[in-house]
Amino acid sequence: MYLIKQYCLVCLAILLSFMSFAQTGGTYLGRTYNNKLPASFRLNSFDVRDHIYNGIPEELKKSVYERDCYRFADATGLQVTNLVASGELYSDWKAYEDYLNQIMQNIMPEELKKDTSIHAYLIRNGNYNAFMTPSGKTFFHVGLLSEVENEATIAGVMAHELAHYYKQHSLKSFIKAQKGEFDNNIFIENKSQSKFSISNELQSDSLAMVWLSNSGYSLDGLVEGFKIMERLEQNYLDKTPNKWEREATTHPLSEDRSKAMTDYIKKNADQPKGKLFVQDEALFKTLSKQAKAETLKLLLNGFQYTTCTELAFKYHIFDVNNPTYVYYLMESIRRRCYLNTTIWKKNFITDRYFKEVKAESDRVRRKKIPVTDHLFKEIPIGILRLNIRSLRNLEAKFYWQDLKFSTYEEAFEFFYKISELLKDPECTLSYALSITQNEKIRNQYLEKYLAFENIEYRDFAQNLLDNTFRKNLKNQKLCLMNNFRAAVMQGKEEFSIRTFDVAGNSKISKLFSDALKGMEGRTVVYMPDMKKGDLNDYRLLQELEKFSKMRTISIGQKAELHIMNPRYWQIMNKYEVNEIEFMNAFYTEKNKKDRTIEGYKELSELGLEDFLKREKTMKFLFSYISSVRMIENVSMKTLYAPSRGGRLAFMGFEEKLKYKLPAYDQVSKALKVRFIEKDKATSKRDKRVNNGN
Repeated sequence: MYLIKQYCLVCLAILLSFMSFAQTGGTYLGRTYNNKLPASFRLNSFDVRDHIYNGIPEELKKSVYERDCYRFADATGLQVTNLVASGELYSDWKAYEDYLNQIMQNIMPEELKKDTSIHAYLIRNGNYNAFMTPSGKTFFHVGLLSEVENEATIAGVMAHELAHYYKQHSLKSFIKAQKGEFDNNIFIENKSQSKFSISNELQSDSLAMVWLSNSGYSLDGLVEGFKIMERLEQNYLDKTPNKWEREATTHPLSEDRSKAMTDYIKKNADQPKGKLFVQDEALFKTLSKQAKAETLKLLLNGFQYTTCTELAFKYHIFDVNNPTYVYYLMESIRRRCYLNTTIWKKNFITDRYFKEVKAESDRVRRKKIPVTDHLFKEIPIGILRLNIRSLRNLEAKFYWQDLKFSTYEEAFEFFYKISELLKDPECTLSYALSITQNEKIRNQYLEKYLAFENIEYRDFAQNLLDNTFRKNLKNQKLCLMNNFRAAVMQGKEEFSIRTFDVAGNSKISKLFSDALKGMEGRTVVYMPDMKKGDLNDYRLLQELEKFSKMRTISIGQKAELHIMNPRYWQIMNKYEVNEIEFMNAFYTEKNKKDRTIEGYKELSELGLEDFLKREKTMKFLFSYISSVRMIENVSMKTLYAPSRGGRLAFMGFEEKLKYKLPAYDQVSKALKVRFIEKDKATSKRDKRVNNGN
């Protein structure tokens, strides 16, 4: 890190007059989570399937689409069951889950209130999204809930998704995609799939407006939901050098939807206006603040560093005394710049945006160039996706009165000074980890961090200070089967085989243990089994697995896993290993098409053990291994897939197994061979790295 220019420190004195500081006792780093998936989150996929299938109109099931209806219900039931049990849902945020379901009950029409399968869940995802499934289960990203400004917008999004369920749009789209047009009055016109999807969206918009009005909510909430999407769409264009216009593909443009609703509201001004809050305004504000912290945490741990920086700064300028936003600003900047040190000198936030300029010739109709101005030339309404009405609540107008900083490096230093005044310890650790070239100075900040009473990473900081952070990391591997999929392919149709029984017990654990039997130096675990008692470890390992497959290029310095994120050291230290491996495999049988519903039902009822015993079928196995490592003088990640014809394939290829023999032993042997091959390939690569090649 370079030192910030002196004028930024002088400007800090100006900032102090706008802020009242108090010791916070530590940054809000997000919620604490249950370590076990509740039994209520283990749905029976057959029950979900039957609910969907029973809701399909009889005239459709009795027609030539009977098999497609059953397949739709079965596949969707399995997907919904897997999602609810995935560990990606908040199973321990009862206040928010109850709040969402209270809103749902409030807007639901009478004809749906007897449907006990309808339920709203909250997903650990920092992006703006929500979706309803044909099972009646609705899923809200916490990133959406951190962005909305009132309860009516939640109700509007919810009513729109509920309308999709009520009109069975997913089923109709599925059959349309399978069969094309059919003449039972569901499809009348010869339209493309995208036009049909747009029609579904508009139909849901109209129905949502009726339900909102009947429940007492203001239609302005639904309008604002689409305005948020409009700002997101425009923001995407501003970051894309060669894209100019938003396009209506499966959804109509948000701008058109919000305009249509605004026009409707104006034409019906004599109608009761409705309220922005019907359920609980105070609870909304409390949960919204918590959702903001969760969203930033998820974006940071999901490696969405630039989005995390932008959103944290957006939240910060409306709540300047909140240390949470300062922490996530510092950490998202630090981690991004750690992988690419050249970013320190780039303009804060504006570095990835483009602006349209006059074309240089008649041959070039439009042209975009990178934005070269700093963020504080004017309030960046588009870049920060600001609601113009919210500017009246902007606390940090001083940023645009005189320049405090312009580059990421200056911003990082500036926010650290703010964190010192807030007496926030985790920002001190962030600052210490940003110092990678001078161990003596870094250690001074580690000691400063350790002097705080309540800190998140005391063991890590002490071991880093004492240079003992590798003491417990033995030359052992934690070997994880992250995902094993089994399916039958009939032409282009894929039929998933259930790998869990009704009680949620996996049949993969034994297969994986058998495969690696006798391989010393490896602790073998089937990852989904961890949800029974080590759910937090499971989530962290899922994050690491994602990182292991990401394409990252370290520019300017060699990146190390423990500096990337102290939580990665914690998990390595807990299991006393210096490498964590992730195996992913996909086993398929390829058969001729069976268009009978009886044939499909036979497959859907087939358990994994019986499936792997089948003989005289065309069998294929696709697999690859990725890993993360804390080993000196080697790369921190590996990715291995089998080679074909002497060439290493990036993500491997399908290995054909023997036709006449059952699959179980063949799959088990192939997985073991994969690890043996991976060890040899990794050893060769490490030798080349150590030799400087």
